[in-house]
Amino acid sequence: PSPSSSSSAAASASRSSPPPPPSPSECILMENDMRLRIVGAFVERVGVVLVDGIVKKKDKDISQECARRLRELLNMVLDVVKSDEDLAYHVPSLPRIEAVLLVLGEHQTLSSLASDVSHGRVSALTPDELRDMVKAIWAPSANRERVLSSLV
Repeated sequence: PSPSSSSSAAASASRSSPPPPPSPSECILMENDMRLRIVGAFVERVGVVLVDGIVKKKDKDISQECARRLRELLNMVLDVVKSDEDLAYHVPSLPRIEAVLLVLGEHQTLSSLASDVSHGRVSALTPDELRDMVKAIWAPSANRERVLSSLV
């Protein structure tokens, strides 16, 4: 047989044989990727539910105790994500979680929030979301109105 016919016979034989099983290190990588996807999907969902529940509280107040508990939950989500540097890729809502945590910060004031807004630290939230959160957290005041009017 000619060299081209033997190479085509070898090619068709290799197509019919199953691929080799993955190596142990490939199995570990595949398991780790699957774990990251599962944990990431769960953490993402928890984060989205919490963030959406917070930023969509139209005309409802968030008490200091409620804000404290929400911070605890969001910090738990953040701790899980930061425990594995590869997990952040699977949690696309991470910037929103961090922005909400910043707004709900225990020592956050309207003045420091205005600074955070001007420096883009809460840019993962829309102006409407920020406006709703400000209204839910801070009592009416001239300072609150000033911050609200700056959210364009």
